[in-house]
Amino acid sequence: MKRTLLLADDSPTIQRLVTQTFDGEDFDVVPVNDGESALRSLEELRPDLVLAEVALPGMTGYQVCASVKRHPFLEGTPVILLSGARETLDEDEASRVGADGWIDKPFEPAELSGRVREAVEARSRPEPDPDDDILGLSRVFVPPDGERPAASLSADDVETIADRVVARLSSEAVEGVAWRVVPGIAEKAVREAIRKHDEH
Repeated sequence: MKRTLLLADDSPTIQRLVTQTFDGEDFDVVPVNDGESALRSLEELRPDLVLAEVALPGMTGYQVCASVKRHPFLEGTPVILLSGARETLDEDEASRVGADGWIDKPFEPAELSGRVREAVEARSRPEPDPDDDILGLSRVFVPPDGERPAASLSADDVETIADRVVARLSSEAVEGVAWRVVPGIAEKAVREAIRKHDEH
């Protein structure tokens, strides 16, 4: 299924370049010329990503971004801001309105494609559940004093991780991996278990 990219930029050259960049790929590009048109299109299109020029006529790209992020159904939609000769990007303002990134014009099509895909994929990845500490390693990565962990792990931390991974994999490896990936190993393990059982 194709994804929808809403492009708010009044430059025919940029509209053409962005459309050509995603031509034949899994994105439909819908170009609009100003911020008000972008906002009107949001409800109807429910885009997977918004590209907005910061110097849009009327409503700026920052305002478009802020409106997307405040919208009850679209707040998770990634917004990438475009800046160019007419206006340089104000990074503080971009961060304040919740932009997911920005690109300076002129840009290479490959750079644009990569940034768009990265933003869309980041949106589709589930947020990690802080309570889902399968290996019980929260002590290693989040110290009790609340400070950020050190950039590198100590030898003891590596040992702790290794022990917990091995312990955790012992039962799950056969169930989740061995039967599908290496059935020969699983078969040997079952035969060995039967042999040991028969000996007792």
